[in-house]
Amino acid sequence: MPFNSMVAGWWLQKHPNAETFGGTEWLTGFYGCLKDEDLHPIDREYLKELVAWHQEKEGLNSMEDDTQHCAESLCQAGNV
Repeated sequence: MPFNSMVAGWWLQKHPNAETFGGTEWLTGFYGCLKDEDLHPIDREYLKELVAWHQEKEGLNSMEDDTQHCAESLCQAGNV
């Protein structure tokens, strides 16, 4: 079972029954406190790509949620 901080929040929202361990809250925001010189250049590039990927996935999930909500609203209103 992974620690909560090892799993993306958007993924946990999509999988509410997933179990994780707590206790690593101190890691939240750690990446944002780092300076470029704190990381090896390869690690820095990897983490930038990972952050961008998560932001893209979070945006896609947000759009899916909006689309689903709109579709449900139209059905409830009898417009579909």
